[in-house]
Amino acid sequence: GVAVDSVGNIFVADSGNNRIVEIPVVNGTPSTASQRVLISDSALLAGQTLSAPEGIAIDGFGNLYVADTGNKRVVYLPNVEGWTAGLAQSLGSNLSAPSAVSLDTAGNVYVADADSGKVYELELPLSSGVQVTVASGYSNPSGIAIDASGALFVVDQGSQQVLRVLYISGTLVA
Repeated sequence: GVAVDSVGNIFVADSGNNRIVEIPVVNGTPSTASQRVLISDSALLAGQTLSAPEGIAIDGFGNLYVADTGNKRVVYLPNVEGWTAGLAQSLGSNLSAPSAVSLDTAGNVYVADADSGKVYELELPLSSGVQVTVASGYSNPSGIAIDASGALFVVDQGSQQVLRVLYISGTLVA
């Protein structure tokens, strides 16, 4: 997975190497020569190292959200003058294979769970632990995105389709 922050820095969930890589903007251009490992394969995040991270998202405050597929969780990594592994939190419950993560304009976190065929919303505040199924019936949701109107787009790899879930009056409607 790939995410881009407000200034153009690129963050990559490197699944094969169990790490997060940052490709910073240098003189207005992303610089692969200046890339760095932001979270290594040995960093403990909420008690576990990353295992096959697939999806990544970043909010307007620079907080990172990682679909930590192998550990069946989403990792929230707050940006407090940079990212510190010791501040990471695990989000989501009963996930089987979180494959993608996205955010809406309100900051709600959405997770595609490939094995269960569902998309979940992790409601604010994240500390509440409230997780709601907002879409289901997919055969392998592998990507998600939310547009400015609140519509949720789901890449269903199993059916080879991109599907739209509408957002109407504060509620996602399939």
